[in-house]
Amino acid sequence: MAVILVAIAAWAGAAAADDLTLVTGQVVTGRFTGFRNHRFVFSEAGGKEREEYAADIRNLKVAPPVKVAAQLVAGRMDDVLFAGYEKFSVQLIRNGHAFDEPATMLKQLDTTFDVQRTVESPGVFVISHGEDVDIEKSLTPGKINVVFFHFPEAHSSVRQGNYIEVLTRQSQGRVVVQKLVISSWQAPVCKAKQLTSLPQFWFYSASGHLVKKLTERFTEADIDDAFKAARRSL
Repeated sequence: MAVILVAIAAWAGAAAADDLTLVTGQVVTGRFTGFRNHRFVFSEAGGKEREEYAADIRNLKVAPPVKVAAQLVAGRMDDVLFAGYEKFSVQLIRNGHAFDEPATMLKQLDTTFDVQRTVESPGVFVISHGEDVDIEKSLTPGKINVVFFHFPEAHSSVRQGNYIEVLTRQSQGRVVVQKLVISSWQAPVCKAKQLTSLPQFWFYSASGHLVKKLTERFTEADIDDAFKAARRSL
């Protein structure tokens, strides 16, 4: 059952980590932040920024893939996902389809969704701690997305959130959860999205179509039905 926010709760997720492996074998953990001047830009876990030429990198693994604007020799592509780099190939995802581009054809990568990426459990990503976000731009292409507006101190939010996460793990990678953790009605996302109750679940099909919103009162059976509708929808 949805509840009204009545208290302020603090919450923090574990930061997602990207791995940069140099040809020397050194592994650096941190976060990919872009590509410019023929070099990948990477922020180390301690906050230091480093730039490495593609030829000096064995591979770069990004988890989860990050939204970028890609400037290639052949032209510009907006709202694609950068998934990593290996063997002089840049790994990109567009509209759910993965493809590689030679690093020699890459001019620049700019991150376009400047929200700290956090991960709680397999398939569950935190995209907001109360700030407003562009929901459609935060969706993972090619997956069923469940947007979860979560109030941590509400028993119903915790219980139904746990149920969603179980279904996500059982989906074998076909479902992801985009989670917004909200601790106050004063949070910008509440006004921007006109939220009047929490928790809420918004279900998107793999093609990015909004199929169902569960808002006021709903049960696990309603969640099951919404999942089925999202799977059937194109």
